[in-house]
Amino acid sequence: MLLLQGQEAEAQTIWAFAIAQGDLEQVEAWTIELIDILQGEAQRQENIGEPQTALLVRLHIRELAPENLDNLLGILRVAKKSDRFPEADLVLSQIGDFLESDRVSQLEASQLIGGLQQILELAPEDTATVRFAEACLAADQDSPVIGEILLNKIIQLSAEGNLVPPMLDLAKLSLRLNPDNGFLLARLSQLCQDAGNYSESADYALLLLEKGNIEGVWSKPVDRHGIPLAGSPQTPLKNAIGFFSPTFAKGGFGGDSGATTFEHIENRIRAYHLAISSLLKMGGEWESAYNLLQEFQELLRSIQVENRQIEPILFQDLMVTLAFPSYFADEPQATHEFRNQLACFYQGRVRQELSQGREVYNKRDRISKTDCNPEKSRLCIGYLSSCFYRHSVGWLVRWLFEESDRDRFDIYAYSLTRRPDNLQQYLANLVTKFTDLSASSPQQIAESIAEDEIDILVDLDSITYRLVSPVLALKPAPIQITWLGWDASGLPGVDYFVADPYVLPDSASDYYAAKIWRLPETYIAVNGFEVGVPTLRRDDLGITENAVVYLSSQTGYKRNPENARLQLQIIKEVPNSYFLVKNIGDIESVRAFFQQIAAEVGLEQERLRFLPQVDSEEIHRANLGIADIVLDTYPYNGATTTLETLWMGIPVVTRVGEQFAARNSYAMMMNAGVTEGIAWSNEEYVEWGIRLGTDPDLRQEISWRLYQSRQTSPLWNATQFSRDMEKAYREMWQNYVEAW
Repeated sequence: MLLLQGQEAEAQTIWAFAIAQGDLEQVEAWTIELIDILQGEAQRQENIGEPQTALLVRLHIRELAPENLDNLLGILRVAKKSDRFPEADLVLSQIGDFLESDRVSQLEASQLIGGLQQILELAPEDTATVRFAEACLAADQDSPVIGEILLNKIIQLSAEGNLVPPMLDLAKLSLRLNPDNGFLLARLSQLCQDAGNYSESADYALLLLEKGNIEGVWSKPVDRHGIPLAGSPQTPLKNAIGFFSPTFAKGGFGGDSGATTFEHIENRIRAYHLAISSLLKMGGEWESAYNLLQEFQELLRSIQVENRQIEPILFQDLMVTLAFPSYFADEPQATHEFRNQLACFYQGRVRQELSQGREVYNKRDRISKTDCNPEKSRLCIGYLSSCFYRHSVGWLVRWLFEESDRDRFDIYAYSLTRRPDNLQQYLANLVTKFTDLSASSPQQIAESIAEDEIDILVDLDSITYRLVSPVLALKPAPIQITWLGWDASGLPGVDYFVADPYVLPDSASDYYAAKIWRLPETYIAVNGFEVGVPTLRRDDLGITENAVVYLSSQTGYKRNPENARLQLQIIKEVPNSYFLVKNIGDIESVRAFFQQIAAEVGLEQERLRFLPQVDSEEIHRANLGIADIVLDTYPYNGATTTLETLWMGIPVVTRVGEQFAARNSYAMMMNAGVTEGIAWSNEEYVEWGIRLGTDPDLRQEISWRLYQSRQTSPLWNATQFSRDMEKAYREMWQNYVEAW
């Protein structure tokens, strides 16, 4: 009673005095009895909704029995309920210490397994959870039961979208107990990618691909959302839920067909996607990735030709995988023809699954709500993207939002990712309505757009984000266009692709499914970039003041070996030059990649420098100042990186191709008024690289012109660009109304 009244010292004194009156056996028995009484009271307080009081009682139990596992778990539970996070962290540390003591072996199986279930529920992200599971196995507990418990928890966290990289060890432990589980292999591969460990990600994906041809790995009954059927035998494999799609596990993608069965084709699709993306991000496994791509494209062709049935929860990933060919070769006609065919097949299947073959937007009902006037006073423009945060697309689209004519346009932004950083908040404040749809299914996203009666939906991601294609396939707006983030998807539901006079060749209209809408000068413009304080100095890198510094700052995806060879040939031919490589990804793989090519071309490896990531885009831009020349990639150019480089007044060498991805830098340089550095062949690329490296006066002249272009270039005039985009929106609307 005294303890509950807050008189802790008095309560401790009374029970300590009473217990001290007994002999050794009595002291032990009375202590156990006191602990039982206190545990009962702690549980009662918790049951009546008094977690703070329950925590107080349990902390006193800990003083009497510091290694009482049930009480430690109880402290963790009530500490979290009462938001006492310091106590929760402390008890997790104590649980970790307990697991390393001899007491673990003295516990019965039911206590350990029950404890594992509790800590998985309370703190699945903590390292103590993995240590607990390992302790259970070390104590020779029932590993199939533990495997089942771990797998069920990972499935639950995946369905909730909460399985984040810190839980990687938990998933690895689960795989140890379920080595043939395709769900875990796919989940681990993705988690490793998220953590930047692309080599390990590729290993898991390739193992998944190998197991994709094993009968029975996926053939377990699940419902239409990929969740194991109730009442089916409870084995670890029974709970392998297809391809860990949290969105669709919530009920987003799938018809009412009821139960289905996974086949190994789903396993192979997911495995190819993960393996190719991991190998590309590594930056040094180009040949392996290319060979897998050839196999994968054959699989995709067979799916179309044979009209193969694929689980709806996986189907969204098909369009994302079509991005790969652009990194390997500059063959836009073949690439687009293949993409267009699959996109048409894809759209038909999505509509069949989600909307009984119909568009979400109903043309006749929608148009009746307007006056059918092509000069409608206000147009509702919706922007759909996963990049409304500190991302390249977010940095660029903000200028269009800022410069929008609010008297004639209402701006709606539909965000597919929730990252509440300062840029996302800034963008949200710029628009008429900002909607977070990060937890929504494609059908829910499409319905939200349709309910807002959007006139023109602007897709900023194309096929780079898995939720965009199914939304566009459902046609939630009467006019749909793709702009900025990537090349055209080929989906029949997309009406226009926004370009300019340079970024696509004239022949592109022969193979683009969407109509190409060319703006008069540039397809993107900004008013500038924020620049921070540099963290790089030449002397820190062992580079002298008079050396010539070349820089390449790109992802592993863009590190084409042929282009990298040309870059190193340039360095070799320019005396006292160095090549700085900044890679977004696995720096060790990229280091090995460039060192191997350097050895082949006869370049001293001492002339290579590999730069780490920095804390912000502002610092990245400031650090560009260390370079004399930036060497662009091919067949996939830089885009935002090129804009930033030009803004900083640094000459660029780019190789121009035919596909959209191979003409970005060319288009930007033309709009900045600089043609020096634009190469139309590999030979010209090397020539320009050498010339700029050996002619400091030319570099200085280009830099001066780039700084001057800030005052006159269409590339740096977001106001005029916005007027051009809005004029295009008006004309698109007029065409639509007149055609209707």
